[in-house]
Amino acid sequence: MPPESHHRDGPPQVPSDPTATMDEFSAPPPVADPERLGRFRVVRRLGQGAMGVVYEALDEGRGQRVAIKAMHRLGPERVYRFKREFRALTGVRHPNVVGLHELVSDGEQLFFTMELVRGTDFITDLCGPAIQGRRHPPCRDRERLRSVMRQLADGVQAIHEAGILHRDIKPSNVLVATDGRVVLLDFGLVREHGVDEHVGVTADGALLGTPMYMAPEQATGGQVGPPADWYAVGELLYHALTGVPPFHQLGMLAMLAAKRDTTPPPPSTLVDDVPLDLEALCVALLVPDAAARPTGPEIVAKLGAVAGRGGGLRVGEAFHGRSKELAVLRDAYVQAAREPVLVLIEGPSGIGKTALAQHFAAEVAGRDDALVLGGRCSERESIPYKALDAVMDALALRLGVHSDPRYVDALLPRDVRSIARLFPVLRGVPAIALAAGRREDDPEPVDARRRAIAALADMLARIADRRRLVIRIDDFQWADHDSAVLLGGVLRQVDPPSVLIVLTVRDGAQREGTPLQRLLAEVAERDRALDVRRLSLGPLPAAEAEELALELLGARARRARALARDIVREADGSPFFVGELVRYAKLLESGEGLAVDQSVVSLDNVIRGRLARLPALVRRVLDVAAVAGGRTTQRIALSVACGVEPDPGAIQRLVDERLARVGGSNLDDSLEIDHDRIRETVLAQLDAAQLAALHLDIANALSAAGVADEPALAHHFRAAGENRLAKEHTLAAADQAAAALAFDRAAELYRIALSLEMLAASDYAEVEAKMADALANAGRLLEAARAYRRAAERGGPLAIEWRRRAAEHLLTAGYTDEGRAALDEALRAVGLALPTSNTRAIGSLLLDRARLAVSGLRPQPSAAGDEAELVRLDVCWAASRGLVFTDGLVGAAFHAQHLRLALKRGEPVRVARALAAEAHLMTALGADAKLAEADALIERARAIAESTGSAYARGIVAECAGSVAISVGDWARAYEALEDATSIFREHCTGVSHEIGICRAHSAFCLQFLGRVPELRERAYALLDETRDRPNPYVSGFARGILGNMALLAPDRVDEAAEQLSIYQHDVPRRFEAHLINYVCQTAALERYRGRAERAWAMAVDDRPRVAKLGVRRSPHANSEILLWQAQNALAGATVVRDPASRLVDAERPIDALLHHPSVFARAYGELSRAGAQALSGRTDEAVAALERAIEGFEQRQMRAFAAAALRRLAALQGGSAGREAQARSDAAMATMGVVRPDAFTDMMAPGFVRA
Repeated sequence: MPPESHHRDGPPQVPSDPTATMDEFSAPPPVADPERLGRFRVVRRLGQGAMGVVYEALDEGRGQRVAIKAMHRLGPERVYRFKREFRALTGVRHPNVVGLHELVSDGEQLFFTMELVRGTDFITDLCGPAIQGRRHPPCRDRERLRSVMRQLADGVQAIHEAGILHRDIKPSNVLVATDGRVVLLDFGLVREHGVDEHVGVTADGALLGTPMYMAPEQATGGQVGPPADWYAVGELLYHALTGVPPFHQLGMLAMLAAKRDTTPPPPSTLVDDVPLDLEALCVALLVPDAAARPTGPEIVAKLGAVAGRGGGLRVGEAFHGRSKELAVLRDAYVQAAREPVLVLIEGPSGIGKTALAQHFAAEVAGRDDALVLGGRCSERESIPYKALDAVMDALALRLGVHSDPRYVDALLPRDVRSIARLFPVLRGVPAIALAAGRREDDPEPVDARRRAIAALADMLARIADRRRLVIRIDDFQWADHDSAVLLGGVLRQVDPPSVLIVLTVRDGAQREGTPLQRLLAEVAERDRALDVRRLSLGPLPAAEAEELALELLGARARRARALARDIVREADGSPFFVGELVRYAKLLESGEGLAVDQSVVSLDNVIRGRLARLPALVRRVLDVAAVAGGRTTQRIALSVACGVEPDPGAIQRLVDERLARVGGSNLDDSLEIDHDRIRETVLAQLDAAQLAALHLDIANALSAAGVADEPALAHHFRAAGENRLAKEHTLAAADQAAAALAFDRAAELYRIALSLEMLAASDYAEVEAKMADALANAGRLLEAARAYRRAAERGGPLAIEWRRRAAEHLLTAGYTDEGRAALDEALRAVGLALPTSNTRAIGSLLLDRARLAVSGLRPQPSAAGDEAELVRLDVCWAASRGLVFTDGLVGAAFHAQHLRLALKRGEPVRVARALAAEAHLMTALGADAKLAEADALIERARAIAESTGSAYARGIVAECAGSVAISVGDWARAYEALEDATSIFREHCTGVSHEIGICRAHSAFCLQFLGRVPELRERAYALLDETRDRPNPYVSGFARGILGNMALLAPDRVDEAAEQLSIYQHDVPRRFEAHLINYVCQTAALERYRGRAERAWAMAVDDRPRVAKLGVRRSPHANSEILLWQAQNALAGATVVRDPASRLVDAERPIDALLHHPSVFARAYGELSRAGAQALSGRTDEAVAALERAIEGFEQRQMRAFAAAALRRLAALQGGSAGREAQARSDAAMATMGVVRPDAFTDMMAPGFVRA
């Protein structure tokens, strides 16, 4: 906005009274004083000004007297200025600047609270009451004048160092308290200096400020900087020395003109005995040219003040150097407009990590299109998702107050309520509270969290589509694993939000098992590798550290530079230690005595000295805060330290001393230690008995206050040695964490509860099982299984179920031997056992099949029976499902036994499950020949399932229907059935993560055969995400194989495909025969795509013996893939040798077997392979005919990739218009699949045809 738009044409309006602020000449009518403002009881009115009324009030929440400034007119510009007054000063803590506490708005009232200063205005204190009008006796107490001026200069310089201009310094805005402390107040016209803004007038053209004490550049509406405040200080000094303000005898306009054109007469021309140094300073401050006035540091030096003493700049607010690191952050910000970027700022405590992050965040936040959300982790916080808790608080605040509800609605995903389950603060956002969508109580906890992660990613992406999004989290070394999972899940989405995430972490935060290591592991595998940038902060270079020290010292004198060099040597490049040493040096310079050796400015002396200076009560509050883990509430800290009469002044003292910080002025707001080094020093001075006593006092105070912070209570009671109480609260905290889906945290708390050894004997098994549940939900299946087995060893009614779960988790995760042992334990508990040899397995299988042949597949009428029979059935089912992929023979034997027992028992859910599984086994062994019989059995099973109302039964039947379709190569039908099964399991069942994984993996398998490449790639990465939460090598193996083949080779990402196959080989247990076949097929396909036909042939020859031994070859479907692999690699090998005859002979047997296969898709494989061999033999017409039959078969089964490759081969053989038509069809299909290199893709899918 151009400067002239800030005021109307013509000269600024001025009041008739030059000592009044411009707004005061149009002051509002008197307002009635309220009895209360929120929790504050108004005591009396202290005064009224342009912006509002000031009251003395009692803060009934803290038992403290405060001053309140309340607005009486809520116009937009006034509200802006009022809020700016508060916000500009909240970061400034200085004894000579009024302390502001809290900004409050309830829609009708707007006010803020501040410290109550009892004193008199600047001139009255120094000169006495006015004699006449504005004339006072000159100040004769020169020492008092110097003291007051030193403090005033100190305060003014402090606000300037914080980037703030006052713009209305006058006698009534400078109070001298009864104890002699000078306090600068009333910042109603405050603004940040350095902002390009026309600041002399209001929007309606009124002059801002008080003309009598206004600098000439301010009076003319020009650019105003720190010299304008120093001009006002000069006028106060002039008034004190002479008893009258400069130019007091002139009228308003003449006075303003005189200020613009000349310097007032020296004070010595009006009164006698004016100190020469004060007169010189006064005259220098009152020159019209702002650039010619002394600077703040020069003024402070002349007056002998110690700028910043007791406060001023935090070291985090002073920033020097780090130019290379800032360049990295800026570049990351640019890149984050296109994709997510994670920046890790690493280094030891106090090295300036937070300062760098804050400086960059402040730089970015100043841009209109940026949204910066920040948070911080604390070591002893036990809340779920604590790393993101403050970030979500800030986001909720922004969404809740946004003026456009349509804008907010556009940011909310359909499942926004699932995010609110993780972060309840979001329920306070009206649009979220009213949001429709799915219920929050998802039946499957892992799925609930996965849905919440996806919804959060969606919401952040919607925000990032509209604004540049930056998330900054400090002290990530104190994060929790659940936060790492959540943040990693957001970044692992197929289309993640374009966000810049900046984390500050201490050195060592990436050790094995830490949240940071977990986060990096979570994002290690994505469709595209995440852009992760590391900034390792070392010590500040000496020159930069020296500049920091000089800025904090507030001087550039030779002596200050020498002191700065001493400080730099002692600080060893740590910005935090530079700041602490500067404070210590200032205290020494001021002559304040310390109970430490003052001869050396050392870091140890700094902290110990600061602690030694504290009054006993204040020190005890600090001890409580340190023992509380760095964060507690002010109320609890005061309750423990002070007893029944809390003294909030103790907390204010800690804040002023920079030893602690608070989250607000309410006693229920947080109190935390300002820096870890301070906390470490405090704790080091407490012995074991003191620590235990404080832990117990804190725990008792939390209990007495009714604070439902179970993790904190558990921690403090444990540390106090009160194990009985610790056990109760630890279990409650664990249950809370589990309910909040913070599974890792829940598991750890259950482990702690067990270690306390205070449980009743009957409770150990239940707690162990709860820990196992949490571990399983966290994806730690091996640990979960072992916990279930320990629980089962203690006995109880659920022991068999726990053994079954242990076996299921171990077999699912690929721990086959241990899983078989656990399964055998469960089987023996119900009177069954694993066969000790294949002979026994075959015997069991044949016996049960014979019994079934006699009894048929008709169930007996269901009747009430022993519950143990159902348990036995379920264990038998677990054996069948758990072994089917690793030991097909034993799995088949248990399936037959389960089927027989289920039909005999007649319980409908088990019958439906057994019949559906039997239909799958029929086609798995008999392919198309058994399809009609299997379909009929599926329909019977479906009818039974529907009659029971059991969602689980319906899901199992749908899953088996999909497996039947896979067995005969009906990929579209299989995909539809498996997706239906997945939906049923997810929406209506619990404890079915294994079933969901199988359905999702098999439907991805279908997508590959259907050639739906974009969906396929997305599904494969989603499967990897899901198996990180719950490891399942069978499922992740399918994902790796898919990515190692079509999903990544279509877009020609060859190296990534090779990497996926390498991981596949390493991670998938060899007992999974289906995956062994898949792996050898995909690795050979990759070599064919790369044009390495000879290597593909050699690999196939090497792998042939072990493939020939696989039992899974009994499945017609699996065998068709093996036959195709043999034929493809023989044909590929034939293209690169001089005499292909021998290799073509090797291809004949698998080709012939495929041509006689019962399934359509397998016969199409055979025709495609026969065409390749015929083309190599020069039998073109026969090859064309075989290709046409192959294409017909592939199209019948919707196998687009194979059909496209066959069309491409057909086009090359046909030529002419028919060839061009086939080529166009092939090109269109491959374009739809995203194939980048059609020739290489065709060599992979349809080798042979052409000699290399």
